[in-house]
Amino acid sequence: MTTSPAPEAPAEDPRVGLLLGNYQILRRLGRGGMGVVYEAQDHSLQRRVAVKLLAEDLGQAAEYRERFLREARAISHLSHPNIIRIFAVDHSQGLHFIVMEYVEGESAQERLRRHGALPWAEATRIAIDVCRGLSIAHQAQLIHRDIKPANILVTEAGAAKLGDFGLVKRCSASISALTASGDIMGTPHYMSPEQCQAETLDVRTDLYSLGATYFALLTGRPPFDGDNPLQVMFAHCSRALPDLRVHFPLLPAACAALVEKAMAKKRSERYGSVGEMLADLENLLQGAPMDSLAVLGTARPARAGEDARTPLPRGEATPMHALGGARFQRLRRAFAGADSCRPDALVLPLQGEVETVAFSPDGRWLAAGQSDGPGGALLWDLGSGKLRGTFGVKTGKKPIGIRCLAFSPDSQVLAAGRRNGRGIKLWHLETGQREVLALPGKMTRVRALAFSPNGKWLASGQIPVPGEKDEVFLHLWRFSDSWKLRSLREPAGPIRAVAFFPFALLAAAGSVGHVFLYDVAARQLKQKVPCAQHVLSLAFVDAHTLVLAGANDRGSDLFFLDVPSEKVVHALPGKKDTWRTVAVSPDGQRIAAALGRDIVLLDATSRAQRAVLVGHQADVAALAFSPDGEVLASGGLDKTVRLWDLEAVGHCPPPAAN
Repeated sequence: MTTSPAPEAPAEDPRVGLLLGNYQILRRLGRGGMGVVYEAQDHSLQRRVAVKLLAEDLGQAAEYRERFLREARAISHLSHPNIIRIFAVDHSQGLHFIVMEYVEGESAQERLRRHGALPWAEATRIAIDVCRGLSIAHQAQLIHRDIKPANILVTEAGAAKLGDFGLVKRCSASISALTASGDIMGTPHYMSPEQCQAETLDVRTDLYSLGATYFALLTGRPPFDGDNPLQVMFAHCSRALPDLRVHFPLLPAACAALVEKAMAKKRSERYGSVGEMLADLENLLQGAPMDSLAVLGTARPARAGEDARTPLPRGEATPMHALGGARFQRLRRAFAGADSCRPDALVLPLQGEVETVAFSPDGRWLAAGQSDGPGGALLWDLGSGKLRGTFGVKTGKKPIGIRCLAFSPDSQVLAAGRRNGRGIKLWHLETGQREVLALPGKMTRVRALAFSPNGKWLASGQIPVPGEKDEVFLHLWRFSDSWKLRSLREPAGPIRAVAFFPFALLAAAGSVGHVFLYDVAARQLKQKVPCAQHVLSLAFVDAHTLVLAGANDRGSDLFFLDVPSEKVVHALPGKKDTWRTVAVSPDGQRIAAALGRDIVLLDATSRAQRAVLVGHQADVAALAFSPDGEVLASGGLDKTVRLWDLEAVGHCPPPAAN
């Protein structure tokens, strides 16, 4: 197996000349995901082979040894001209290694480095060969999980072979992109959205990665590029694919259509099997019609100069539950009894002050929590406008104030943080079952809730009851068969805001003068960022930027924090009013922030003000975007929930100085 046309000189690697059993190391070829690959001489059979050595530091860890051996076991029985063959697995002188077929040639990545973008016919032939090898793996119920140009070997005759099955998994298992240690496995530039978000995987994740690889072969660069892996992963989840027909007009239009279908954000819109993709690639090369692309319809391609994005995939939403634009009129009809005080808003009157609102990720439900009064939390069906039920109405004779709500990513569970009493209430919406997650220790008030993107973690931020002294302000629950409490003791003060990264198990928590960034799976504090104000609300704008609403005795700011540099990159003063809460649209393009009674809409990129929504008669305490980003829900201390049609909102004049 060859990964470079110019191997390093023998003197640069002390292993050159080493005899491992029957195999003598001749020269270093390149580095793989878990080790180094060498050309070697098999003295027993008198042939050249490639030897892949597991890195010595990794060889001491059972997890990596097992993953290394799993690669060999999984593909040792696969025999195909487009798959690198495995000859043996061995161990010698404390080193674990795999003996593989030696290929004269270079990797597709090296070819791109030397030549730039390949002719479309050559790129298509390579993709066809990879499809043929991949089909054998898929027939054996194996998912590769790391398809990229560096793992494709191109022989001197031009044939392509798929190699490096170091992340291979069986389809019959519950395949996740996340390891037991919390690491997300794969190469960010070629990972599917579900792989970036640590979701369960199937064969379609390989087809997405192959589509991204085909894009790189056609253009000379991956579809989303950058030095920050988190930014690249965020782009796979949220940004529209660059339109090949705009940026590379000489390519056949069918190449662009094929890439779009393979790289659809939603798995249901991709090729269903590698055979379907192979058929289209072969027809493309032969100039024959590609029937499966006639109904592509994945998304409108971005126009020249347009920074188009698509929402994060958060479950399937039926047309009946889709919101926004003309469909807002259906929402208006569903809530026929609601006050329509203006053409772009609906007003739902409640009995108590509203401090939290939430849309379910599938767009079916709207929930609102009242911090006082007899109402508790209310849940509406957005298709019919009917109240599904109430949640946590009374404990004995006292009403339960609801301060925060969160839906699980699959929209099956609604979590509520109570103002009075310890614990978090869970409502399983399909079964109607309700349970309580009890907090340990003294009485606390749950002020913030957030589910991780994969639904396996629930984070809660607490503030103490007056007169009580608590030591733990941030808790985590890990779901396996039931919720298991995992506490975090780092915060030095009350936690009023919690948010997860859109695609990884990292969470940010806002406290008194600090933002804490956690590696949730490892339960370790990664970063402690000081800030000048008490954090009231926070949300991720992109992979490294937080928008926060904060306040102190001197005033209130809405500010943008670059987490890696710990610098405030932009700030908007609140003057007389307080920036109380903030929300970011699912596509990352819009920010809504509550300033007193007004709601200010900002462009997430330029931070310029786009509109001001006026109508609440008291401070706005809660904001939430619908899954498609076209409807905004706001909750106010005026005891109303308002639904705003963002398609109908024009460029309103800025509010008067306060």
